[in-house]
Amino acid sequence: MDIQAYLDRIGYTGSRELTSHNLSLLIRCHLETVPFENLDSYPNGYPLDNDPQVLFDKVVTHRRGGVCFELNGLFYELLSSLGYDCYPVEVRLHMAGRPASPISHEGVLVRVDGHKYYCDVGFGGPGPKDIMPVDTEEEQLIYGQRYRIRHSTHQVHL
Repeated sequence: MDIQAYLDRIGYTGSRELTSHNLSLLIRCHLETVPFENLDSYPNGYPLDNDPQVLFDKVVTHRRGGVCFELNGLFYELLSSLGYDCYPVEVRLHMAGRPASPISHEGVLVRVDGHKYYCDVGFGGPGPKDIMPVDTEEEQLIYGQRYRIRHSTHQVHL
């Protein structure tokens, strides 16, 4: 992965030190420059190709966006290349007033500064726009939106 090209694509000029503050800045830069985009899905229905080089070419080289599996998959590759302790996770969404969805979303779990955080740069709706601590089930206010992580017996610990 060409880390500098990716950082240039998202406009990140900060430190590469592995901190929660810098992780938060990386998320903000990504969200402000790379759109959620499902153009490849309609009307042609192209299958997703999660090969890191294909994703890099699409998002960085061709300056496009993508869906959660593409954007969070590539963001995971960036974080991993920078040295963050992280891994991709599958997510089940529950929005107020609606039943929980099947597992249909991908995010990234990151351990930094002694804490675990959920990160998401690929939600095509009102998703968390910053790092989200996962060691609490308390409601969290992130940029004016309320979120809560619910742990299950199938939880994977980082």
